[in-house]
Amino acid sequence: MRPLCVGVYCTEQSKQREMPHPAIFSKQFLEDIQSLLDRPLEDGNVTFVLQNKGIYVCDAPARASLKCITSHMGHSACERCTVVGIYDHTARHVCLTEVGCQLRTDQSFLEKQDHRHHKGT
Repeated sequence: MRPLCVGVYCTEQSKQREMPHPAIFSKQFLEDIQSLLDRPLEDGNVTFVLQNKGIYVCDAPARASLKCITSHMGHSACERCTVVGIYDHTARHVCLTEVGCQLRTDQSFLEKQDHRHHKGT
């Protein structure tokens, strides 16, 4: 099965590297997905029927915005573990220098146990 690009979303804010509230992207995205679920997409003699609505691919800033978590350049940005980065003033980026940190779990994410990682609901 080949992936199908459902939508590419951009705002003036995102062009300036400021991620808008996830509702801005998700509302339009969910409307587009529902439209494809309601009626097949036809291209010439080929008809595309969307059957699986559970696999989505986002770049790091979009994923962080949708999950309401610290962006990929932040101090508590790792989505897999609780490492806290150190800002390198020379290179001007955050370095995640520790290994073997406590892993994030679905439960710890739902409970927002790491207040530095979560930016909203």
